[in-house]
Amino acid sequence: MPPKPRSQERFFSSLPEVLPVEALSHLHLIHWHPGTPSPLPALLAAGFDGIVTTARRSIFDALEREHPQLPRHLDDHPCATGSATQLLMELPQGREAAQWMLYRALATLPPTGRLWLYGSEDQGIKSLEKRIPNAINRLSKGHMRLLEIT
Repeated sequence: MPPKPRSQERFFSSLPEVLPVEALSHLHLIHWHPGTPSPLPALLAAGFDGIVTTARRSIFDALEREHPQLPRHLDDHPCATGSATQLLMELPQGREAAQWMLYRALATLPPTGRLWLYGSEDQGIKSLEKRIPNAINRLSKGHMRLLEIT
């Protein structure tokens, strides 16, 4: 069962406490449904000015309506607009999809880059943390986690 909206809001509002928001170059939204909590309000309030890449047209259109000034791009690849230095990405659903997307994201990061991955425990973020040796849990709140992967 996915976390309740209030739990998601508490998790997202805590992101700026552990995440270097000013250093984020990209945010990749994959499954976010417009009208539900997202990390974007907390990130924008903390100074995020990177590019938002969306995997779905509905997300892209919602961002265009709600944040017309925000640079955005519609693509499955998390760094389709160029190489990222710090990437915050929503965990894709499904083990194979997650592994494929992680591989693609990590391949575009420079050696000093960071991949920040968030998701709920029911999506598999907890087991993913155990399978990736260089994943560090930076935030656990409301059945959600933020992993830093180097």
